[in-house]
Amino acid sequence: MEPIQPDTVRYLPSELISVGEYAEQIGRDRSAVHRFLKKEKITILKRRGPTGQTTSYIPRDAVKDLDELLEYGTYDRPRETRGDVGGRFYLIQIMPEEAPANITTGFTDNLPRRIMEYRTAWYTATVLHEWYARSSWERLLQDAIEAVPGITRSGEHFIITDIDAVIEQIETITKRLTPEPKFSALHY
Repeated sequence: MEPIQPDTVRYLPSELISVGEYAEQIGRDRSAVHRFLKKEKITILKRRGPTGQTTSYIPRDAVKDLDELLEYGTYDRPRETRGDVGGRFYLIQIMPEEAPANITTGFTDNLPRRIMEYRTAWYTATVLHEWYARSSWERLLQDAIEAVPGITRSGEHFIITDIDAVIEQIETITKRLTPEPKFSALHY
């Protein structure tokens, strides 16, 4: 391994742990751990592997300090945090002609842009249905789709044979989760 920074010469490979490996150990996203390390001003060492890919490392002795910081809540955001923003939960039929049962789902705050992104690979992608949702509902709604009998799931992609049952399931849940509008009576 070829060092990129002069600091890496001080550490033996057994004294380092990759940021990705550490992130996996603590159940956090690698990019979130990188941001945390920079915020806490912890030295990140980089080494180039035999394939030319750069890997980030931290000293194993710094891990103990990180564990303490994480334990006391200095950094306690969940892994998928994007902020709980409003947007659209969608069902998109990727290939309506060839595989009409192949559906992808997800949350977006900009549905036209998301459709354009899908159409770069599948130019016939079609929105089957969309609902108002919060970003925090995405996983719940995907799990609800999986609970419908006869559904096969692979990540965000589903093989759906009974689309009406899925739409009914999602509508039931989104109606329960969506707050009722609050109107105030104006008195003159």
